[in-house]
Amino acid sequence: MSITQAEAQAVTLVFVRDYPGALELAYRFRENTGDLYGSLAAKVPADIKGGYVSKETIHNGRAYRGRVDVPLQNIENAHDLLMTLRHEVLGHYGANTFSPAEKRALLDGLIAAREEPGLKSCWDEVNHHYADASLDVRAEEVWALHCEGIAPRLHVSLTHVQERGQQSFMETCIARVRPMRADDMDNIAYMVAQGLRRAIAFNFFGRVRARKRDSPGYGQRFFSWNEGCV
Repeated sequence: MSITQAEAQAVTLVFVRDYPGALELAYRFRENTGDLYGSLAAKVPADIKGGYVSKETIHNGRAYRGRVDVPLQNIENAHDLLMTLRHEVLGHYGANTFSPAEKRALLDGLIAAREEPGLKSCWDEVNHHYADASLDVRAEEVWALHCEGIAPRLHVSLTHVQERGQQSFMETCIARVRPMRADDMDNIAYMVAQGLRRAIAFNFFGRVRARKRDSPGYGQRFFSWNEGCV
């Protein structure tokens, strides 16, 4: 049974309260991909659970830095939607909070570590579902898939989150003195998530991305809710 729009809005409201930086995005809930994309729906799989659109979205006179689309008929329950929001917001939007050069370094670090034991299972899953996609697209999907497991309880009480994230990023993505490990992905993801909790984007040194339905685990600053619901 799919989730209702009222239930989806309630889950998303809790999510943006945990991550106020997610208020920079608009959220669009429709019954299916046809309702979301109209004549363009044929260009995306009908069974996607969510999509992140990075282009600016104007709604009710406000400019948002992007949009998350959710076809409700593909969302089974509140937990399923939460995984989708983490995938699209912490994952795809979070990757765009890096500068272009830093995002390039993040993708390169993920690509270089694709045979590492802690990352290989994610890469295998993404390679299966995105076999025709470019290596960069697959690397970002690996990142977004990993971010589905990033819950606030895992990082809100941690100390030195930014320092640890920066160290992992520097060693595995910039200097590349060693391959990225799963704990490095955690450190970097926690840093991004904490940034979204504080509603900031990181600068360390100074298209639609879709969540597939059958992937594993799938897996004022506060405005009135209707303002961000397109």
